Amino acid sequence: MKANYYLAVILLFMSSPLLAHTDGMFNETLWQSLMHPLTGIDHLLVLVSVGLLGAKKGGYAVGVYPLVFLVMMVVGAGLNFQGIKIPFLETIIALSVIFMGYSLMMADHFFSFALFALLALFGVFHGYVHVSEIPDGIDSLNYLMLLLLSSFVISISAAVMGLFSEQRIYQLVTWVSLGSGFYLLAVS
Repeated sequence: MKANYYLAVILLFMSSPLLAHTDGMFNETLWQSLMHPLTGIDHLLVLVSVGLLGAKKGGYAVGVYPLVFLVMMVVGAGLNFQGIKIPFLETIIALSVIFMGYSLMMADHFFSFALFALLALFGVFHGYVHVSEIPDGIDSLNYLMLLLLSSFVISISAAVMGLFSEQRIYQLVTWVSLGSGFYLLAVS
């Protein structure tokens, strides 16, 4: 029954009537920046995993893990805007997806600081990549701000979902992250 509820909510927000009465306020930058984290499986899995890790660790981690990840995405975006080159980005992103899947499985065995530091590091790389994917002709700052908002909503939603769901959601995201990460690693 809960799955039907979530599916209905998703379909409601994705339906075309949402776009019917915008009076020109729903522009291309808004749409592309809000949807970007949902269109790449690597980014989506990492954002969901960050939220679930926060929920699994509990306490302050529920809000701090997603927030720190996003702050470090801003740092990575800044590096890209400054023209600093980071090699092997696709490989690092694939490894971050694998690590996130593994960390969901092994979160109880990681020290919180080590997990926190790796989340922050991967946040830098994801922020860097997001800036490289900004389409031409779009206001970069607005795009980045809305992308961060969308990313934060995804991570916090995953954290809330993790707080109120059974172990199956952790297992599902773990296996999807591991499988997708190894696939991305093979093709990068």
